[in-house]
Amino acid sequence: MLLAMKSLTLCIRRNWHMLPALLTEFLFVPHRQKNIPQGLLSHRCTMIRASLSVFLLVTWLDRSYLSISLSGNSKNGSLILGNTVNDCGGSSKTPSSPLPSWLPSNRKFGNEPNTEEPDTTMRLPAVFPSTLVLLSNIGGKVFMGLLYAVAVAAILLVAAICYQYLPILAQYFSGRLPPGPFPLPVVGTIGIDHTQPFRTFEKFAEKYGGLYSCYLGADLTVVISDINSVRKAFRDLRFAGRPKVTDHYLGVKVENGPVLSEGNLWKEQRHFSIQALREFGFGKAIVEEYIYHEIDKGLEAFRQTAGKPIDNRMFFCNAFGNIMSYLLFSTDFQCNDPRFTECADIIALNFQELGNASTLDFFPWLRFVPPFRRGFQDTQNRFHKIFKIMDELVAQHKSTFDRENPRDYIDAFLKVQETDKEGIFTGEQLVRNVYDLYAAGFQSTTILLQWAMLYMIRYPEVQRKVQAEIDEVCGPHKVIMFADKINLPYTDATIHEIFRCANFGPFLMPHKTTEDVEFEGYSIPKETTVFGLSWYCMRDPKLWEDRDAFKPERLLKADGRVDHSLTENIAPFSVGKRACPGEGLARHEIFVFFASILQKFTIHSESGEIPCMDPIDGEALTPHPYLMRAIPRDGSCPSVLE
Repeated sequence: MLLAMKSLTLCIRRNWHMLPALLTEFLFVPHRQKNIPQGLLSHRCTMIRASLSVFLLVTWLDRSYLSISLSGNSKNGSLILGNTVNDCGGSSKTPSSPLPSWLPSNRKFGNEPNTEEPDTTMRLPAVFPSTLVLLSNIGGKVFMGLLYAVAVAAILLVAAICYQYLPILAQYFSGRLPPGPFPLPVVGTIGIDHTQPFRTFEKFAEKYGGLYSCYLGADLTVVISDINSVRKAFRDLRFAGRPKVTDHYLGVKVENGPVLSEGNLWKEQRHFSIQALREFGFGKAIVEEYIYHEIDKGLEAFRQTAGKPIDNRMFFCNAFGNIMSYLLFSTDFQCNDPRFTECADIIALNFQELGNASTLDFFPWLRFVPPFRRGFQDTQNRFHKIFKIMDELVAQHKSTFDRENPRDYIDAFLKVQETDKEGIFTGEQLVRNVYDLYAAGFQSTTILLQWAMLYMIRYPEVQRKVQAEIDEVCGPHKVIMFADKINLPYTDATIHEIFRCANFGPFLMPHKTTEDVEFEGYSIPKETTVFGLSWYCMRDPKLWEDRDAFKPERLLKADGRVDHSLTENIAPFSVGKRACPGEGLARHEIFVFFASILQKFTIHSESGEIPCMDPIDGEALTPHPYLMRAIPRDGSCPSVLE
């Protein structure tokens, strides 16, 4: 190896003047050929390099040297192969070993005159002339040294693959795992559409059943696509761990917070968060009043548009963001507040780009490889920005903290922090908790209301039935309360059918087994990632006949009441021990916002055409941006608080 490095160094010193041309050809020339697809250029360069390597290797194995030179008099710029090795000075040295049998025995090289026999010289196209000239000056010893280095690297690579792959094979053929597709080395299960993995997993569910296994990279993953099995597993604390995902490499301490933490830390933070949110809002009249305040602001904003096309996203973001801000900070944001708009945009991008079962979750080393590196760095920068904003809000809050009169979630945390002896309630933990609750608390409800408006545009007959029920039960002016839900069964069924069809979370948040588990006749090892495939659960043909159709009536009994035995199978906020702690608030917000909007307005598309119903893939399936028109039903829109 040392001899190879010395020889290579000597060769580079002798040919240093060729390096600019070499780099130009390999790095810059392809980028100037705009008429050729970049992917094709990349594959072409790779194939050329591979072909040259194989050609050199075969020649050496025949105990001969390869003589490559660029002839000044060669025809059509060809490369001429012969039985001599020319150095830069033009001298020739006859090799000690005979020529390979597959080369013609009589060769002319370079500028040698053709005096005796016809020219039978083998000619190759001069694709990269400067590269080949450089290769011609690498002697046999250098090449052998490089070959040894490549051989050692190949042996180590094969050993590493075997070390990783043989246990996977043993595990796969043990018969103790749930059935699933056969894994390959390094990549694991092939054929997964990484832009929409839930669609591939749906096909696996149809083939292997409601419980199956696959390998994402080298990681064993169990996928549960039967809602009853999902509910059974996720209620078991042995499934309550969290696997490492892309967030763990962003440098923002994801082991903190109620979403991605596990063990005792997760139990303590979840228990505290639920208690604090209940104390300062959940289920209390004060938060309901604040919800109606935001509804009134939203309806007023709709009314001011006077039926003009609007993008409803920022209306919903501002309303639900302010409700969470009230619970967490005792304050609210204005739509034009740069902190709010930046937070909303960052959270929306994170939901799109950090999808469950993403490539980086299972191949984290790709974050160092283009093009993943740029995307990872952008995500990392966004996280640092939003955590800086959250840190500033917490710092401002501390300056007005009064332990005798806690106002909100942050005050409750600071009060517990004073007596914390285990070091669980830290400043970093508080910032992460605030981010997790804030992001999940307004982004999920915003996405679901966007889908709700889109479905009302797509199905105007359903919209008319909802409005007719609201008119009959509440009239045009009554403030719709969450308690009215029992008297508005068709409206309730419509919301649940939107949850089912929009299916905005195709995967429930991933779980991890904390010990070896026997589950439904199979053995699931410790540290196994477990996905609940919500996409299939809400489309399971055993439960949902004509599953692609939007039919709220399917969720009603014969007497017109909601069939809760069916709606309990619709779980947009997950199930079990790690279900969303804010599910009650989210359902409350969505119902009263949806019903109040349709009580006052009729929703139309911008131009009469139906917007795109296909989702944007990500951690949550969001609708493509669209414009809608909110037309007042009676020509006016009085305040809900009047």
